[in-house]
Amino acid sequence: MAPAKKKACTHQTVLIDASDYGRKTAGFERVPVDKRIAATTRSGRVPDGGASSPGPVAAPDASTFPGPLVLPDDELALHPRYPPQSLRSWINGGYRNPITHDRKTLYVADVPRIDDSAAFMREWAEPDVEDLVDPAEFPRLEHPDTADLMGYLAAFYYPLEVKLLPTPMRFVRWEAGGKADMVGLATGDKTVVGVRARPSKDEIARMQLNLSDLLDALMGVVPRDAYACVLVVAQDLYEDEEDDFCCGRAFGGSRISVVSSFRYRPVLDLAFGVEIGHMWPLAHCVKFVEGFCEEFERENGGGGEANGDKKRKRGGRKVEGGEGTVLDLKKRTGTALGAAINAAKKFVVPKTKEDQRGLWFSRVARTAAHELGHCFGMDHCVYYACVMQGTAGLGEDARQPPYLCPVCEARV
Repeated sequence: MAPAKKKACTHQTVLIDASDYGRKTAGFERVPVDKRIAATTRSGRVPDGGASSPGPVAAPDASTFPGPLVLPDDELALHPRYPPQSLRSWINGGYRNPITHDRKTLYVADVPRIDDSAAFMREWAEPDVEDLVDPAEFPRLEHPDTADLMGYLAAFYYPLEVKLLPTPMRFVRWEAGGKADMVGLATGDKTVVGVRARPSKDEIARMQLNLSDLLDALMGVVPRDAYACVLVVAQDLYEDEEDDFCCGRAFGGSRISVVSSFRYRPVLDLAFGVEIGHMWPLAHCVKFVEGFCEEFERENGGGGEANGDKKRKRGGRKVEGGEGTVLDLKKRTGTALGAAINAAKKFVVPKTKEDQRGLWFSRVARTAAHELGHCFGMDHCVYYACVMQGTAGLGEDARQPPYLCPVCEARV
C-alpha cells in the first residue's frame, strides 16, 4: 500500500505575537502596548484621541502588524534584551544625518563587472552546491536587475529620488605584491582599492570579499548630492576573521552600505534551513512555529518549560495578555495577515525559472531596504515583525516581512 500523501499545510491558525519559546525559554519580553504606541510619537507619550475620541489612541491591529516570532536561534532569542529605539530617541539621536536640499538622493551602485585581468573571479559568484543539491533542479539564473532594485527602493523610500551611481566599478587583478588573497576594485578613474579575499569557512563560496574594503571603495565615490548609497555585489562577503559570512552591512553614519546577493540564491535554501513553504507571511503559521520549536528542543535535549511537559495541543491555546497570540483565520476574516497568506499560498514555492529569479530579487531588495534604513539612523527593531528586525541567519531572514512597522514607518 502506498504511503498516504502528506497534507498541505492550510496555515489556518497564525501566531501574532512572540512564540512560547521566545517568551518562556529565551526570555524575550515584548515592549508593552502603551509603550509601543508612545514609541510612534515625537513626545514619547501616548497621545489622547482628541475631543471626538472616547479614549487614547488604539494600538495597531495585531493581525496587521504582528509581533516578532522569536524562534530558536533568532536574533531576539539570542539577544532578548536588545534595547528598543523609539521615534523620540531616533529624532534626538545625534548620529542621524538630516535629509537636506543638497543631500536627498539615494544611489544604487551597479554590480561591479569583472575585468579580463581578474577572470578568475567569475566563478566566485557561483556557489559550490554539488554535495548539497542536484544542480539540475535549479536552473542557472540571471542576476537580479539593478534597475528593478532602483524601482523598488524608489517606491519604498518615496518621495526620495533613486539614481544609478554614475561611477562604474570593476574588479581587476591586484598587482601590488602579487598577493593571491587580494583583488582590486577600480572606481572609474585611476583609483584602485585593494579588497581582501579568503575562502569561505563552509566552502560554499570559493572566495569571499571583505565588506569593509568594499565600503572604503564606495566611500570614495559618494556623489555630493547623495543622502545614502548601496552597493550590490554578486560575491559572498565577510567582515572579520570570526565571521562566517554576511549578506549586508551599513555604516549608517557614513551613509554607505553593501548587499551581497550570493547567499540569497534559492539553490542554497536547503543548505541554510530556509523553509520555503513557510517564508513570510506563512512563517506565522502556528503549526510551523510549534513544529520548528519542538524539533529544536528534540535536537538540543529539550529545555525550558517544554522539557518534561505534555505535548501541547496545536493552534487552540490562549495566553496571557487578554486576546491571546493565536488567530484563527477562518473565524476572523478580512485581516491583512490573512489576505497576505491567502495570496502567498499561490506562489510562495517557486515553480518556474522566472519564479526563482523573482524570489532571489525579493530577498536582495528587502536587504537593500534594510541596510539603507540604517543609513537613515534606524536601529534594529524589536517592537513588531518588521523589515528592520535584526537577523541571525538566512532561515530567519526569510521569515521576516518586507515592510516597516508603525514605529519605523513614523521615521520616514
